[in-house]
Amino acid sequence: MLNNNDLQLPIHWAARMNRGFRIVALAAPAFIAGCDPIYGISRNSRLSSLPELDCVESAIRSVPRVTTVRRWYTEGSRPLALTGIKPPDHDYYFSYEVEDTGASLYLSVNYRGEVEYSQHLIKIGSPPPQKDIDVVRPVMVEVETALESRCNVRGLHAAIEESCSGVTCEAK
Repeated sequence: MLNNNDLQLPIHWAARMNRGFRIVALAAPAFIAGCDPIYGISRNSRLSSLPELDCVESAIRSVPRVTTVRRWYTEGSRPLALTGIKPPDHDYYFSYEVEDTGASLYLSVNYRGEVEYSQHLIKIGSPPPQKDIDVVRPVMVEVETALESRCNVRGLHAAIEESCSGVTCEAK
């Protein structure tokens, strides 16, 4: 098993490599590590602004089949731009339970003020049970309806891009 110390190159050696070879040499560990596939449903959009977080939580709780809602915040990545390292993203998470399963709603605000929206039920390595998708997907749509009506998130339904991997996502 490789660890971070195994992947470091001496500075003087890396400085002598041409640019193309350096990129290949530095990217190779990512390919060696491999990538696990992600399966499930994801509903994504950009928002014009960040809705009030208390309103988002209230909108999720307003959906009759939602039983529990949890909310937390983390600082995200610090993007590197031509003008330097930028302030971290602000990442807001809401997880909610529906019957014996659940989903997450994620809002991220980057240093430019751009807001990314995502609702998802995903699993790494194997698809979540189809019965969970069938339970959660209609609730996701209800949450989006509540966000539009209660939190003034205009045009959310029209802007949603849904992706499904390893599962079937049919409107019911």
